[in-house]
Amino acid sequence: MNRRHRSFWLVFALGCFFLSVSAQTLPFPERKKIVNPAEEGRAIINELLAQAPAENSAFYGVFKIRNRDGDLLPEIPVQMRITTNAAGWKEIYATQPTASHPAEQLTVVHTLQKPNEYWFAQKGTGHESEPPKRLQPQQLFQPLAGTDFWIADLGLEFLHWPDQSLVEKTYNRTRWCYVVDSKNPAPAAGAYSRVRSWIDWESGGFINAEAFQGQHKVKVFAASGFKKLQGRWQVEKLEIRDLARHTKTTLVFDFESRSAADAPDKNGK
Repeated sequence: MNRRHRSFWLVFALGCFFLSVSAQTLPFPERKKIVNPAEEGRAIINELLAQAPAENSAFYGVFKIRNRDGDLLPEIPVQMRITTNAAGWKEIYATQPTASHPAEQLTVVHTLQKPNEYWFAQKGTGHESEPPKRLQPQQLFQPLAGTDFWIADLGLEFLHWPDQSLVEKTYNRTRWCYVVDSKNPAPAAGAYSRVRSWIDWESGGFINAEAFQGQHKVKVFAASGFKKLQGRWQVEKLEIRDLARHTKTTLVFDFESRSAADAPDKNGK
């Protein structure tokens, strides 16, 4: 697997609506028979986790939510920042308040070869704001700002599960992909038990993914609008469908408004 630039949001590059293409006869890079699915799957995921961002950055986006009736709810603006340091990097999601949800801020702390840390704060209607609180693993499967994006989704928590298995190498949506199953060793109530992801061979981004609770598929993630900007792969849209609630959230990135990242606050959160 060639070394590649890490997209801001690997997933999802978890991301439909995609045209699923069956395996073709085109040559697949390093196409070999899968000998050890667990070992090869872990090697792919380890390489992805090692791809730290090269510099600080910030850009904007908007969450667009459709409810179970298909109605489009008020958009939720969000600023996303990446700050890097010697130990790893932080991803900060700061949403703006709406009539139904207060402003929220999620900080995902990525430290190389260590589990993620999640810090969450909710702002009041005035100038007051609660201090960031570190979330426990059982608190990660809750939505950010009422969207279909769970906190665990934004941190790609499933990449840190110990069981990673390479299922196949295939062709999907005009892209060569690795298909990897990530299994949760001890899923709490309401958590994912397994995530199957299609990882683009060239960019290292996720084309799409499916999340399960037991045997039931509960979410579908998809990325679209792949572009290479200044040597880095970016995705324009990330979409999540919640199959149980029959809702959908699309995160649309605005790279035209991208700017240098603000410095982290004095607490580094």
